[in-house]
Amino acid sequence: NAEQFRFGWLIKTDINGNVLWNKKYGDYQVENFFIDFDKTNDQGLILCGATAQEDYALDPLFVKLNPCGDIDWCKIFLSNEMNYATGIIQLPDGQLLGMLSYYGGEPEYIRISLVKMAANGDPVWIKNLAQQDSVANEEGNYLDLTPDGDYLVSGSCFSPYFKPYFIKTDTSGEELWSIKWPVGSGGYAGRSAFTS
Repeated sequence: NAEQFRFGWLIKTDINGNVLWNKKYGDYQVENFFIDFDKTNDQGLILCGATAQEDYALDPLFVKLNPCGDIDWCKIFLSNEMNYATGIIQLPDGQLLGMLSYYGGEPEYIRISLVKMAANGDPVWIKNLAQQDSVANEEGNYLDLTPDGDYLVSGSCFSPYFKPYFIKTDTSGEELWSIKWPVGSGGYAGRSAFTS
């Protein structure tokens, strides 16, 4: 059914799985979907994904919900071609950090970007990552806040074959280091865990 991909759908349950609320977001006319979310300081949610609301291609979408699942605000980052938001976290100071795919340039060159946003979703800065000539076909799959307050992107790249890829940036989005995991059989990096 073509209608099934026209909205983002969230269901909140209690600890026993009883439905507290069940909500669909979108107008059934265009494609909308969510990829990642994070709980916010006010017990609401921040969601990211994509929408075709403004043009036929997908654009990155960020939606802030209150604890009842009602929309506080919605931001669409317009850009040419198909692009979307793949990660979102709320920072300790209430600002937000999002990860964008194929945003703001040629898709073969700008495939991973970070966007820092004010608490209301307005962009503060956007930084393009993985701009070295030795990396191709990079994808950012997960976005994490590290214990020291920096940012970590986990994903994959081709260099010279498909392999797990990590990028650590400082709080201004400047790359501190990147690691192309030295394995020969391919793969990608999933979610990271941190220990002391």
